[in-house]
Amino acid sequence: MSANSRFPFYKIVGTGNDFLFLDFRDDYLTDVNRPVARAEFVRRIANRHTGVGSDGVVFVEKQGSDLKWDFYNPDGSSAAMCGNALRCMGRWAKTVLGKDEVQFHTRLGLVTVRYEGGRFNAQLRGLNVSPRALPYEIDGSPLEASLINTGVPHAVVRVSTISNEDFLLKHVPHLRRHPVAGIEGANVTFVQVVDAKEFKTVTFERGIEDFTLSCGTGVLAAAAEGLGFIPSETSAKLTTPGGILEVIYKDNFSVAHLIGPAEVICSGFLEERFLR
Repeated sequence: MSANSRFPFYKIVGTGNDFLFLDFRDDYLTDVNRPVARAEFVRRIANRHTGVGSDGVVFVEKQGSDLKWDFYNPDGSSAAMCGNALRCMGRWAKTVLGKDEVQFHTRLGLVTVRYEGGRFNAQLRGLNVSPRALPYEIDGSPLEASLINTGVPHAVVRVSTISNEDFLLKHVPHLRRHPVAGIEGANVTFVQVVDAKEFKTVTFERGIEDFTLSCGTGVLAAAAEGLGFIPSETSAKLTTPGGILEVIYKDNFSVAHLIGPAEVICSGFLEERFLR
């Protein structure tokens, strides 16, 4: 097997959210004639039993002289944004390129990630987090969630505690495919208020179809809901099952900074059988 037939990868984790980064910058990788579609390839490699395993897969490619990413959920569906993967992209750039700052193209535009004081600060621009009401019922009791788009849609529910998973799961079937959320549905994010600028949160993620240890766009949605969409620069601390993140909103909630750790778990090469 030649080196050019193997796919280099890094596995990087950010507050319990793990991602595979595949380096497709070189011509011999971007032009490889893959006999399987990319979505099927993702389903194979993201499988935790027969592949490497991950919460998402990122193909790092060139766009002219710039970088771009192509992001996939482990079920093979693509996603416009993933907040924790942005920070992990910053770790990839620091590890592979030796850069403390990286800009790259996503389906939502250009994103900047900086390494600052041991953490990675991912900046998203052009957001519109204005909530829409999602009415639903559980056991005949009328309830309402907020649909908030932080790159991908989240149905956000305020709860007294995020610790009771059985209770949270009762809400998921009513909101994951809520008709207001569109054909692909929404992630379902729960937020518990600790104080005015501190929250606990957990997300049931579409494409994974389970709770994850952390969801970056879910953290952004939970922060917007918890902070009450106050039109001024504001920040919040959010605790997820996988760790603590900081969110800073600016410019009437149109600019967000998601700040937290990201670490390399391992690196290596995917073998030729994954190309079949």
